[in-house]
Amino acid sequence: MPKGYVRVERGVYRKRTVAEREENRLKGLNNVYRRIANVINASQEGSEFAMAEIAADILTHSIRTYVPVDTGELAGSGYIRRGKKFNGRRVQVQFGFSAGHAAHVHQTDQNYRVGEYLYLEKAISDKAPSIPARYRKALALNINKHVIGRIGTK
Repeated sequence: MPKGYVRVERGVYRKRTVAEREENRLKGLNNVYRRIANVINASQEGSEFAMAEIAADILTHSIRTYVPVDTGELAGSGYIRRGKKFNGRRVQVQFGFSAGHAAHVHQTDQNYRVGEYLYLEKAISDKAPSIPARYRKALALNINKHVIGRIGTK
């Protein structure tokens, strides 16, 4: 069938009307807008996922390597909070230790039997060089999973 024509019946074609051409153009634009919205949503979800994954890695590294252990309460108080959004765009992931003595132990330089002070700061410093690459990779994976898989679907 020639471009810009519509089949009326077998072997008979007519030129598309202006309204038909405009309708096809608008359908194409709607598909583009939907794909852009999918990318934005996947980026926000992916950003939260990536940050939480990195936070979990830092927290685990801190507990295994640096957290002073007496009763295990401090190591067991590690937390990650996800999903706080500001203005519908900014995503925040918070992590740390919630034990009552966590801040005191973190800031006090003592000779601990196991672990060290500044346990969270040191874990962040250890992991800092790999954070940007890990973030980009996790974000790209999430966008590919949620957007590329949806192309062609309504």
